[in-house]
Amino acid sequence: MPATSEPQRKLFGAALSAKRGESKPVSKKVSNIAKNTSEKELEKMASKPKKEGMDDGSISQLFVVKKPDQGCTRDNLVAPINPLNGISDLQLSPDQVHGVYPDADSAGMMAERMCQEYEEGQKMLEEKKGTTTEKIKKAIDKLEKKRKEHMDAMKENPKTASEHKTAIADLATRIDDYITKLEKIEKSKKAEEKKEDKKDKK
Repeated sequence: MPATSEPQRKLFGAALSAKRGESKPVSKKVSNIAKNTSEKELEKMASKPKKEGMDDGSISQLFVVKKPDQGCTRDNLVAPINPLNGISDLQLSPDQVHGVYPDADSAGMMAERMCQEYEEGQKMLEEKKGTTTEKIKKAIDKLEKKRKEHMDAMKENPKTASEHKTAIADLATRIDDYITKLEKIEKSKKAEEKKEDKKDKK
């Protein structure tokens, strides 16, 4: 059978070379192996070791790592694939795949790292959304206060009503813009919560 490691292959290679008279034995061990092993056996043992997942030089299985999403884990991101069929068996599109790996361990390590990075990124995003929400609310409160001041001033002095009306209209537009941004953030939060609920139910 072939050598199981590179040092072993070199040892048998040296013995084969000594057996054929191509070189002198580099050690007593090499000399003993050359004397007690047939040339045919030495040829087999000096051949390159077969790697795990290899069969006659061909890869029997690969492992795909999918891109992370909410609630991802090491296990649900890694899937075995047949090299001949590729990702078609998994009904995945190329943009859903992070990469393909030769063994389960390396694929698993990558999946674990990606899940961790994804979760950290999501946490930072949620924190940012929370901070942004507070800033927008404070900005709306300030604008509402200004709008009230203009409305009160307009009542006190009707002669300046046109100036105040223009300022009030401008403030109303800015407040509407902030409210729209606030609604988008809230909608995004609810969508994330729904995804989380679906993952938990599975």
